[in-house]
Amino acid sequence: MPLEPRPFSSLYERYGGSSRVHEWATFLHGQIKAHQNHPNSEHLKFCLEMQLSSLLGGPIPYPGIMPGHPQCMDALTAHAHQAVTSQEFDSFTGQLVRVLQNSGVDGKELLEVVVPLLDLKAQIVNTPYE
Repeated sequence: MPLEPRPFSSLYERYGGSSRVHEWATFLHGQIKAHQNHPNSEHLKFCLEMQLSSLLGGPIPYPGIMPGHPQCMDALTAHAHQAVTSQEFDSFTGQLVRVLQNSGVDGKELLEVVVPLLDLKAQIVNTPYE
């Protein structure tokens, strides 16, 4: 009798785990770099991977500490001195949605990832709304 395939227990597993998260973070990191000069670009990319992993139910908590890397801060602390506008936040979120949709994430699963990020908007946007 053949074994039944084990159902994926998280979106992280369902959509490809660490290699897919790395791919998405690399793309999003490139989009951020194209619009602003981040003081520690590789750390930003690492923290994006941690955040995406966490949003997808993966094994890496965010914010958190990984051996060999500086700590990724919470959203409020990380963005406190960056003058992020509402338009920049919305653009980033839109790019994330497109990246996820291009990988087959949609409907309820897309909302599971994007809604927690949208809940952080007030902590990330720190300039008056345009």
